[in-house]
Amino acid sequence: LCWWPSPGGAQTVVFSDDFEAGHLDQWTGKYLGPHSGIVVTDPLDPENLVVTFLQPTAAGDLFSDEFPVADGNLVTLTFDYLGLEVKGSPPGNFGGFIGYADDTIPYVGLGRWLAGTDGTSGADPILIDDGSWHSYTITFDPYSQIPPPANNVLRIMIEDFRAPPGDVF
Repeated sequence: LCWWPSPGGAQTVVFSDDFEAGHLDQWTGKYLGPHSGIVVTDPLDPENLVVTFLQPTAAGDLFSDEFPVADGNLVTLTFDYLGLEVKGSPPGNFGGFIGYADDTIPYVGLGRWLAGTDGTSGADPILIDDGSWHSYTITFDPYSQIPPPANNVLRIMIEDFRAPPGDVF
């Protein structure tokens, strides 16, 4: 879920997905191509649907649909994260990352990791991998980055950076 403050203190939601529809229609892979993200039943709550990955990757795996951003507006990203150990998971560092980019082409234009299970590429905060769901809210100014967002749009990007797959949600 992403939003920015509107005049008068209200907030405008510019992107939202809770995966409860059971599909990833608002997401694409690199270069607008395939990705390894899938919607599955939440391993801790069978009434809930969540996204996980079939393979680890780098430079983003899932990229959200574009949403508008305007210079002078901060963007707030709210999400839940679960790191759940599976056979072969490195202790306490399962490889979940979330950030933003202005395109689906890795390392071209603007891209930044906002949070991850370690400080790779400046990710902060560090996501907790302890088998429980954790909620995060991060506010950022995409225009403080160089270069600024192309065409005044952004995409949320997420990935599972480390093997084995299926340990980040």
